[in-house]
Amino acid sequence: MRTVSTSLDMTDQQNANRYAEMRVAARVRERALFPWQRIPSELELQARWFAGDFGRHFVTPAGDKIDIVQFGIWNREAGPDFSDAAIRLNGSEPIRGSIEFDLTDRNWEAHG
Repeated sequence: MRTVSTSLDMTDQQNANRYAEMRVAARVRERALFPWQRIPSELELQARWFAGDFGRHFVTPAGDKIDIVQFGIWNREAGPDFSDAAIRLNGSEPIRGSIEFDLTDRNWEAHG
């Protein structure tokens, strides 16, 4: 009758330990299905508008083309965020006016 040794030599034991460590370290980590989106501040939106980060050419849901001719003068005081901005609607002459950024639609009424 043959006796089977159940002890592992040092190399096999080290390999087994290393394998166990790798299995624990390599586990799949779950991420949220919908990652949390940071809401930018109004100041950040203003800065990104002024830098042109949103682009210059837009199309409305109705298909009208809006081109930004001038982003406006950044107003850091009371009043609209930008004055003397200019847009072109469907290739028309530029339309000048003020631009106000608000994080919620309720804030629009506060400007009067």
